[in-house]
Amino acid sequence: MQDQVQVNAVNPGAVRTDRLNVRLQALVRDHHVSLEEAAQKMVRNARTMRLGLPEDVAYLVVFLVSARGRFVHGVDRRRRR
Repeated sequence: MQDQVQVNAVNPGAVRTDRLNVRLQALVRDHHVSLEEAAQKMVRNARTMRLGLPEDVAYLVVFLVSARGRFVHGVDRRRRR
């Protein structure tokens, strides 16, 4: 039996984590805006028009490694401008 390898990469964009909070604080400091304005700037650049949550990424990964995700491979969805 030949080994079958499935490869996927997850690149979720802006997700509410400690690392993102550091980036937001840098925007506040460098651009003299409020934390809310800094977050809105990131949201405007997000495909989903919101900041993600860690659970959003986790649900996707769980799906990809489950039997239901067995036919998903090599998908690349990029924002077109």
